Amino acid sequence: MAAIQGNGNAIQEAATRIGCDFNALNSAVQGISSSIGALGSQLGFSSERIINAVNQGDCGVIQALKDCCCETQKSLLAQSYENRIAISDATAKVKDTVNYVGL
Repeated sequence: MAAIQGNGNAIQEAATRIGCDFNALNSAVQGISSSIGALGSQLGFSSERIINAVNQGDCGVIQALKDCCCETQKSLLAQSYENRIAISDATAKVKDTVNYVGL
């Protein structure tokens, strides 16, 4: 909950625990926070009321947030895989260059 409220230390701790880049996770958390605000606007609730509804088990709000979180998670995973592929490609190019030069 502290991460959603913009606590940088909580976001850093979460990023470390899941092995994710802080900036990527921070962007995702900001996206979730914005989505909570947008959902609140659609339902005519404040962000605080949305969070309270989740805490109290309001299924409609929980489903909407779950959908948002799933999309955010998919985006984070895609970014992680894209980064790994880019690193692998760069490593292969360095190896090819070293082999070409004959070091």
